[in-house]
Amino acid sequence: MFKRVTGAAVLLTLTACTALDEEAAEEITDMEPEDEHHYETGIGRILSLAGENRAGDPADDFNVDDYLYDYSEAEDEELSKEELENIRLSGDAPMSAEPDQFIEDLHYFHSVLKYQYALYGANGGDEAFEQARDQAIEEIEKKYAPGETISPSIMEETIREHYSFIRDTHFTVNGSLVTPKDHRLYMNGDILFYKTEEGRYIHTGTGETLKHINGDRSVEDYLLPSLSEDGEFVYIPGHFSDQEPEKDLEITMDETVKEVGLSWTSASYTTGESGVDTSGEIPVFALKDFFFYEDSDVTAEGLMKEAEMFEDEPYWILDLTSNPGGYPEFAIDWHRQHFGISPGFGDYMLYLYSNTGYAVYEETEEYYRSRGVVEDPFWSQIGGYRGFIMPLEEPRWTRMYSAYRRAENEDSVIFVITDEYTASAAEFMTQVMKHVDNTIIIGTSTAGALNSGGALLWELPNTNLVMSVPSAFNYHPENLAQEGIGLEPDLWLHPGDAVSRIEALVSREKEEENEVR
Repeated sequence: MFKRVTGAAVLLTLTACTALDEEAAEEITDMEPEDEHHYETGIGRILSLAGENRAGDPADDFNVDDYLYDYSEAEDEELSKEELENIRLSGDAPMSAEPDQFIEDLHYFHSVLKYQYALYGANGGDEAFEQARDQAIEEIEKKYAPGETISPSIMEETIREHYSFIRDTHFTVNGSLVTPKDHRLYMNGDILFYKTEEGRYIHTGTGETLKHINGDRSVEDYLLPSLSEDGEFVYIPGHFSDQEPEKDLEITMDETVKEVGLSWTSASYTTGESGVDTSGEIPVFALKDFFFYEDSDVTAEGLMKEAEMFEDEPYWILDLTSNPGGYPEFAIDWHRQHFGISPGFGDYMLYLYSNTGYAVYEETEEYYRSRGVVEDPFWSQIGGYRGFIMPLEEPRWTRMYSAYRRAENEDSVIFVITDEYTASAAEFMTQVMKHVDNTIIIGTSTAGALNSGGALLWELPNTNLVMSVPSAFNYHPENLAQEGIGLEPDLWLHPGDAVSRIEALVSREKEEENEVR
């Protein structure tokens, strides 16, 4: 028989275990399991896990200037006003070009990036970008004779190959990412384990103790925290990495050895409008976009009003799946409304202003307006060029620092669902929610579009390849390494299963609360 204990008892026991010497710890690991194991599978232990996952936040010591390009030391100048006219959006499709035309485009590409790309310095500065340009030109000169035709796809591939050192998933060439996204999630939800307060893993069906996986006693390296169909806090075999895992794991328990296969888990992009859904057992606040459109009934003001209902809810879900981002000000305003403070996790918003950026800024705004996007006043005022007398003698940085603030949230438990399409401003909201009390992130890792924003659109003059290049740098040291990887959830499971399993978890919690009464 199994007995539940409180999360506090689990944490105390784990703390006590760390005081044991290595030899004693090995003896405990090799002992036969007792008849009774102590574990907790409810919300209390999950919140303890979430707290442990937040232990590294926030980072305290960093110098943001180390990542900003110093334009006072630049040896070359920005393109002239006449040259900048050549990079405006034409609306024409990409076209083939001869080698000398593509090489001219590569020089344009480099010059525009240096003065418009906010993460130019963070991605290696002159040394990295000049080397990439020179190697790309050398390749073209070797592979193609003068007058030969190069297709748009080859030119796009050439740029992606030589600039793949860029870690920025807002940076695209003709709609394609330059940053490789190599991490994959492999899981198997058919074999489940509870974790005891002693740190053992017990098979939920047989009660056997997990001994080792692939001969390795460090079984934690092969397990991910998750939720069962019945809403219990469990661990499942899983692997999230850029390394291809072994497809089959040999799982050894007291009396059983199982061959367990891992399957690549990937969510499907889902469409839908933002809004509140109260048809289920737990209300769901779905945010599917941080752009708002003139022809839509969904407005920022309307969503703010609808979200007021959550103030009295003990449990509710914030669904950020398949949210590609947009203007982050909605997330900031909503956070102020709901928690009474502006969000912050010790991050900088850094904007690069230049004559190059100005040449394409208003055109980019017009591009979005023509598609019905409602202009965000915050971005237009702070992220735009108002207040600057153009042209600028030298590019300028502006900085906005948000101090770390933890939001108190004692009256509810908030479940935030994410997937691999949760990106940009939606990831910003995920990051902010990590610093709200009693919040649990569930699903899969986010997109990893963490460190940039304010992408401006322009095109190469000879080939019409369209570039989307960020003019804003969202700096936090812990996020730098997660670009293209994303923010990891507290509980790993397919996002499509998240709502039903959260409902099962909450139902179990309510039943236990009623039993106590």
